[in-house]
Amino acid sequence: MPKLAETYGLIEKMLAQRRGGSGGDGGFEVVFVSSCREEEGFAAFYETMPWLALPYSDRVRKATLSQQLGIKVCYWFKAA
Repeated sequence: MPKLAETYGLIEKMLAQRRGGSGGDGGFEVVFVSSCREEEGFAAFYETMPWLALPYSDRVRKATLSQQLGIKVCYWFKAA
């Protein structure tokens, strides 16, 4: 996640500079959709993220998105 967060920040900064501002709505957003089995896992991931998230409780919408986008399993790993 650190690389994604870094890239997110760079894109936000670049879009803000193009608009002549310092931040805000640049027409770009990342939305975290958790596949965590427990809400505590979702909360632990989300507290470190600078972007929006689908509420963990919205499991119906999560299932719909997963089906529409063909997402079967999401693996998390720690790079060495």
